[in-house]
Amino acid sequence: MSAPHPLNQAVIAQALHDLRNGQLRRCKAMGFGEEELDALKHPELVSMLVNATVS
Repeated sequence: MSAPHPLNQAVIAQALHDLRNGQLRRCKAMGFGEEELDALKHPELVSMLVNATVS
């Protein structure tokens, strides 16, 4: 299994930070939709996103 991609880690970390601080609009401005934001509530899905390949 390959190591997590730094870009994925950075984007997910920023989105989680914004969500924790009530900045939903910032997440949506980064391109996250309702489904993606809902997925960030589940640690197993966050792990899958962080470890996904970047094209």
